Parts: sequence; C-alpha cells; structure tokens
Amino acid sequence: MASRKSLITHHDERDRTIEGYLKKKTSMFAWKRHFVVVDERGTLSYFANELALHPRGAIKLERGVSVGADATKEHCFVLRDGARAFRFQADHARDLEPWVRVVSAWLDESRGADEAKVAAPPAPSLGLGDFAFDASRYAVDAVIGHGSYGLVVSATALRRDGRRVAIKRIGRCFSNLLDAKRTLRELRLLHSCVHPNLLDVWDCYRGAGDGGDFDDVYVVMELLATDLHQVIYARQELSTKHVTYFMYQMLSGLRHLHAAGVLHRDLKPGNVLLNESCELKICDFGLARSLDVDDPHILTEYVVTRWYRPPELVLSCQAYGSPVDLWSAGCILGEMVTRAPLFPGTDIVHQVRLVVQTLKAARPEDFDAAGVAFVENAMAHDYVERVQPAPIDGWISVAPGLAGTDRGLDMLDKLLRFDPANRLTAAAAMDHPFLSVMKQELADIHDAVPPTPPVDLSDIENCALTREDLQRILVLNEFKETWPDDGDRR
Repeated sequence: MASRKSLITHHDERDRTIEGYLKKKTSMFAWKRHFVVVDERGTLSYFANELALHPRGAIKLERGVSVGADATKEHCFVLRDGARAFRFQADHARDLEPWVRVVSAWLDESRGADEAKVAAPPAPSLGLGDFAFDASRYAVDAVIGHGSYGLVVSATALRRDGRRVAIKRIGRCFSNLLDAKRTLRELRLLHSCVHPNLLDVWDCYRGAGDGGDFDDVYVVMELLATDLHQVIYARQELSTKHVTYFMYQMLSGLRHLHAAGVLHRDLKPGNVLLNESCELKICDFGLARSLDVDDPHILTEYVVTRWYRPPELVLSCQAYGSPVDLWSAGCILGEMVTRAPLFPGTDIVHQVRLVVQTLKAARPEDFDAAGVAFVENAMAHDYVERVQPAPIDGWISVAPGLAGTDRGLDMLDKLLRFDPANRLTAAAAMDHPFLSVMKQELADIHDAVPPTPPVDLSDIENCALTREDLQRILVLNEFKETWPDDGDRR
C-alpha cells in the first residue's frame, strides 16, 4: 500500500523552522486543518491556509511553554503556556516527529538560556512591595488579583520545567485567628482531595518573621485563565455541549469531595475556574467542612453566597449535608443558560421569598406537610406557608434556555428540590440523561480517579485557638511541596 504524502511543505533542522498542515483543536469536540509555521524567531503561528496573510493565533516558544504528547488522540502533541493549551495533530507519525523536534529545540534553547542567567528580583513596577518568594525558584511577572483575601501574582516555576503558577499571599494571616483557622482548613482539604476537577496546590511556605513566628502565608497553585462567572457573562454564547461539559466536571469534583466526607459550602461561578480547553477546577475551600457520619450535622448556616443558598440554609435549619452543594450546582446550571442568577435576593428575606415562590410554582406538590417538615423553625415554617407561588409557568419560565431539552429541565428540577432529601446526589446527577454524552466521553477518566479517604480535620477543629498552635499545625503538616511529578499526586 502506498504511503501517505507528507503535509510538511518546509523543514530545516539547522535554523529550526518548519511549515505544513496540521489539524488544530478549535473547540471541545472540533478539529480543523490549519497551515502552521515555526519561524526563525521561534514563534509558532497558525493560519487558515497557506495563502492567508494574517495568523489566527500564535505562541512564542520560550520559557514557560512545554510540549508533550496528547494521549487522547493519535499523532498529536500539545503545547501548554500556563492555562492555555494548543493541541495539534499530524496525519501520521512520520510528520509528527519533525514538528516535535523543532518545537523541542526552541524550548531547550530557552531553558538553557534561563539556567545560565542569575535570577533577578521582579521589576519595581509590579508593585509587589514585600511579597516574598525565592527568585531562584519562581519568576514573578504580573499581579493578577488582589482584595481582602490577599495578593495573587502569576509566575513561572523555574525548577519545574517552566510550569506556570499562581502565588497567593494571605497577608497578616494570624491577625484574625478564626480566619487563620479557615486558611488552615482550606490548605488541609486542598492537599488531601486530589482530583482533576479540584484546584491543585503545589507549594506552601511562610513569609518573613522572627524565629518561629510569621504573619504571611504563601500558596502556590496551578494558574488558570478565567472563572465560570466571567465565561457566563462574556459575549460568546454557551452551547449545550459547554453547559453539559461544565456540569459533568463540576459534579465529578463534588462527588469526590462528598465521598471524602467534605462539603464545599460556597459553590458559585466565581469559585469554579477554567482553562482555555474548558477544563474545570473547583476552588476556594475556606468555608468547606469535613462532615463525619457520626456527628449531628449541626453546622453554621452562615455559608454559601446568598444567591446560591439552598432552602435549608435560608430557612435557618441547623441540620444539613451534601445536598447544599447540589442546590448550588442547580443554581449554576440555571445561570449558565439564562445568563442571570436564578434567585438574586437583595437581602435574606427577599432571598427566601424568591426561592419559595419559584418552587411553589414549579413543584407545588413539594409543599404539603411532609414536604416542609424539615423546616424546624416555627417562624420560618409560617413564612413558607404564607408565600404565594410566582406567576410563572414552571421551570421553563425560570430557565428558558433549557426549553429545547426536556432532559435539561428535568435535571434542573431534580437539583432544585425544596426538601434536601429529594435532591439528586452528585453521583446520581452524573448519571442523569442530560449528561449522557459527557458520561460516554469522560466516565472512564473520572471513574479511574482513586477515592480520597475521609479527611481528618480533628487537629484543626479541636486545637486551641492561639497563634502559636495554628502556626505549629501549618508548619508541621501544610508547608510542603506536592508537585504533580512527585509520585503521590496525579
């Protein structure tokens, strides 16, 4: 049988240039042929065709970029630049090898030049102040976030093949001991719960201080491009494939957390991070709790951003469990298809009214005596009885973006049940017919993730609330490196 013709139109190993046709992954499920060029300046550009004057995109082959095989597709390689991923496929192995050799030669030169340089501190224009980092390990390049939680910068991990990371400084961590305990709890959960849809923490270290005392804590984590809130309110419309892909990943992360006895308790679009390949990571575990099966589930209701709080929390129920996260997931599903929060209460009373009147219209059968029995507070119970149904035509009025799919409306209905006992679990939601296509494509990958044993937070929850004790637990257990190539990480 005759061999297939090579689609490489130019290749010179000496000046490390190559041109030709490759397929590029352009969306979640689509690949399109492009004319790709690696020029003498070490830039990979891709064009609609060989005659196009302007590239559709480009990536500089320099420090911070890595190349590797893509095991999900034959004759495929992937370039990663922080949160960005560029996937290219050759028609056969004979064409793949020259592309990988040329790209690798540019990246090897870049790494060699970096190793020959003495690491320098960041330019003063970054406004880092006393932000602490080891310049031989991290090259900080930009401030990407700041607020009451601290300061976040983007950086390159120089000893980790140029991996792109975010470094978060939690300033004056111990000025409020309850906040310090929250930070400690979050780090324990992030270190313990390893899953493709949960944010990875790779390094944690202390800031400057006298002796064993210190004020600031620094957390190094993977760098992602955006969050779901920004995606929802961007101009680009979310397709059903986007929505189901995001939901399946989010539910997979929740299933893993709940199996480990952990409630997230603050799930919202801003706490769901995404990279440019639409891979999703749940973050911000500061309000999360380990939920022992033997405890009475007496937990504070002051959790979950108001718009995503389930009925059991807005109605002051003290006993709750994993269904709180599934309600939030249902709110996010509705928000993705409507581009507006489902229950945007202006205060707690307004929040209760929005939730109850909507659910009374969508599922009036849930408000008989048995359906509201879980509401133990007498005043809250009376208020629920008095609220009238909203003048809407069921869920299709709440989420018209799901009008074309009965399966989508059914899933929304089963996540947003008034009685938490009647909501889908994360595992059951992943099996819902609305997500059947995603299950076929992703189940083998997600089911292969080993479960996390129940997370032990007893030392944190039971320790004396003192600066010294909290620092001791941090230093002994959480100041460590857990990079993906360390063996015990995925």
